[in-house]
Amino acid sequence: MIDRLLDQASRGVSGTLVVRGEPGAGKTALLRCAIERAGDMTVLSARGVEADSELAFAGLSDLLRPVLDHLDKLPPPQADALAGALALGPRPPGDPFTISAATLSMLGVAAEVRPVLVVVDDAQWLDASSRAALLFAARRLDADAVALLLAVGEAEADPFEQGALPELVVGGLERGAATLLLAGSLTSPV
Repeated sequence: MIDRLLDQASRGVSGTLVVRGEPGAGKTALLRCAIERAGDMTVLSARGVEADSELAFAGLSDLLRPVLDHLDKLPPPQADALAGALALGPRPPGDPFTISAATLSMLGVAAEVRPVLVVVDDAQWLDASSRAALLFAARRLDADAVALLLAVGEAEADPFEQGALPELVVGGLERGAATLLLAGSLTSPV
């Protein structure tokens, strides 16, 4: 599913995938694998941190930092609202819609240069403002070369559930498979 998502984005078709699983099930490893397979895609990544979950737009700031040089390519009201939300300029009265639209526009502008892979680990800990902007973008990305991967914990309330996004549930290994994996790693040269 992840390979298909990357392939589609490289051909100009956007997609989103929520990777869900228990702690230790391999969500982060799958995200790392996606980053490795991204090739020449622009990779935007962030990790939700519970301690930052009350700081508005903290996650979005981490995520968009590598492409902020494209800010001047957004419509001025969106650029001003996003710059204010990310503490890069005066904070105009930016309504959530304008900031969400700016997030969508920023991903689209970045994808005009080359396909974009957006990866968010522990997305359940993103601040509500960043989650809302990403969910807005995820539901509207279509003919942009953007792949959006969001990893959430199985036991956590799903902040992206309301978006009805496609998901991949990652389960732990059964005892026999885990034994084989461990046996192979113990006999493999390091």
